[in-house]
Amino acid sequence: MIRRPPRSTLFPYTTLFRSTRLKESRKNLEILQKLVNNAALSIISTDEEGKIVSINKVSEEMYGYRDEELIGHDISMLFSAKNRPALTERLAEKSRRGESWEAELWRRKKDGEEFPTWISTSYIFDEAGNIKGALGIGRDITDRKVFEE
Repeated sequence: MIRRPPRSTLFPYTTLFRSTRLKESRKNLEILQKLVNNAALSIISTDEEGKIVSINKVSEEMYGYRDEELIGHDISMLFSAKNRPALTERLAEKSRRGESWEAELWRRKKDGEEFPTWISTSYIFDEAGNIKGALGIGRDITDRKVFEE
């Protein structure tokens, strides 16, 4: 018969294992944060209510806001009225259903300037299938639009 060691014997090993796992998780999180911050595209995450949770450096440059000026505010503060209402409603409906989408949209900078972007949005769900947030990845396509004209 195999005897299990008393808890006091296992405790240091489980603590060491948990500590090692925690360090690995923190390291992975740091790597992910660096990847997002150094990405060549704008990356903005929101919670389930559309409040901005995080932005990367490209987003700061593209919109002219510092992260602390956007975090906690509704993503709609970056929207432009130039978008066609039918498109806006179609994307809003997809968003309510948690369907990923891509579209060319007008956005608004801190100084009020409006500019064309290409945005791709995906949703994050909990175990029950409820939307818990969204991730938007975008790029300023002003130069491409000028070239097309």
